[in-house]
Amino acid sequence: MNELELPPAPALPADVRERVLHRVLHRMDAAPAAAPRRRTSFLPAAAAAVVVAIAATTVTAVTGFGADDPAGLDRLPPATVTDGGPGAASGEDPGRDPFAGVELPPPSGQPATDLALARCAAAVVHSGRAGEYPPTREWRSTLHMGVGAVESDLEINDSFACLVSPGSVAVSGLTGTPAGEVQVVRMSAGQLVVLNPDRREFAIGLPDKMLISEDRVTFVDIYSGETPDRMRLTVTGGYDGPVPEPAQALGVVDRDLPERPDTPEGRYLDECFDGLPTHAHVNARLWIPVGWHDVGGAAPPALVARIGDLAAGFCVTDPVYGRAFAEAPLRPDHRSGLASPVVFHRGGGSAVLMAVSPDVTRVEIAAVPMLPHQPTPRSAAPPQQDPVADAGCTILDGLAMCTIDSRQQETNRQARDQVVVTAYTADSPAGVEVYRN
Repeated sequence: MNELELPPAPALPADVRERVLHRVLHRMDAAPAAAPRRRTSFLPAAAAAVVVAIAATTVTAVTGFGADDPAGLDRLPPATVTDGGPGAASGEDPGRDPFAGVELPPPSGQPATDLALARCAAAVVHSGRAGEYPPTREWRSTLHMGVGAVESDLEINDSFACLVSPGSVAVSGLTGTPAGEVQVVRMSAGQLVVLNPDRREFAIGLPDKMLISEDRVTFVDIYSGETPDRMRLTVTGGYDGPVPEPAQALGVVDRDLPERPDTPEGRYLDECFDGLPTHAHVNARLWIPVGWHDVGGAAPPALVARIGDLAAGFCVTDPVYGRAFAEAPLRPDHRSGLASPVVFHRGGGSAVLMAVSPDVTRVEIAAVPMLPHQPTPRSAAPPQQDPVADAGCTILDGLAMCTIDSRQQETNRQARDQVVVTAYTADSPAGVEVYRN
């Protein structure tokens, strides 16, 4: 077990592990320090936590993707399927089964992957363009990676790609704009896919951050300020020049979700998202403001937002690194228990978003000195610790937003303060510790 009390995940196959590592390392080299994008491979294990540390800023999604975690996408109501391409479907009954008439692939044992693949298949069938693809019953996910809180990339049959987001699906064709022996497809404003059926080695990107790959399907993130015409593509033995105008992926809006209104809070979120890379969200306007947390003092203010029952996050003004957005999926098990952590941010200060029971009347956060030795489950209770700092949390729509200035002078990470969250109910007026990090 690890510090988040999660079971160890089984080993990935060697080829998948190599591809995941290659993509993660490239993003660590290429991503701007203030705006990490979280990618998670879908493992055949319970929900895994993901920690990305860049420029001393840590975001921990305590609720990661996993075999039993479809990230709530199955809880969305079906909606009209629309697509700008040939054969667009329109006027469908929003109450119908979204997978009616779709021959779904057999289950893989990973519900999150199966659901994403089903949405990709339904998008192709309902758009009237199924004849351009292999039969959907024969589709297999050869790689599935979570992106941010509720988006994911799929490689299908090791020959084409699908980008799944809360309200829409984009599916590449089996071909794209040719550039030597590879072909280029645009999946979204912030993402390309390179199709490489002959596994030629190629490099793509700006001169100072090139992605090198020989995979048959490669997702290429477009970072802020970049456009494909500024990027270069070099294919072994076939092409060396600017990235050609990519073919457009099939795009289908398959979920009817509200978008953020034009309010002061909505505009604040707009400004927060402006600092994120272009590829961070397919549609950032699906994040709806919930409310402010601002208790004054040294506790940084934060604006809480969510996408329905799918995901929650917050924009916090970090005392050292400035404005940052942290997000994570909401899971059904957040509805059980007194309080469950959703996402934790530590930079110059610390912030944690909790899902809380209706019985919770008050939540507080404190920074306490780290114990020399962490207690084990059967050890004596730890000694009472006087907080270095404390602050109240704000309860908003079943969520508790907590922030605290927990900066430390020590450079030794082991000497840093721990963040402790305590929840109070009528039955527990003395409080119950619900989170420690």
